[in-house]
Amino acid sequence: MGRGLLGRFIDTFALKKRAVSALDLPKELVLPVMTVSGGNELRVVNYKGVMEYSSERIRLNTHCGVVIVEGKQLVIDRIASEYVTLSGRVTRIDLVE
Repeated sequence: MGRGLLGRFIDTFALKKRAVSALDLPKELVLPVMTVSGGNELRVVNYKGVMEYSSERIRLNTHCGVVIVEGKQLVIDRIASEYVTLSGRVTRIDLVE
């Protein structure tokens, strides 16, 4: 019996991580890259989708876990295929694997 979609995804992600490491490529090719500007703007590259969105909490799905952003007056300013830009008063950022 087949391993299913999740099993194939995990295998693909593990393979990408090994390839990035073996070829000495930048980890940004697989891992989420987060850039904070002045505590009021956050850009997350390599995200997969928005899981939760409110003015106080935003959860983003990534290839290696969930990025949880907490704060006040949070807004999604821009969504693109490779990145998402958030603004507001960011008070906490967590990565849950």
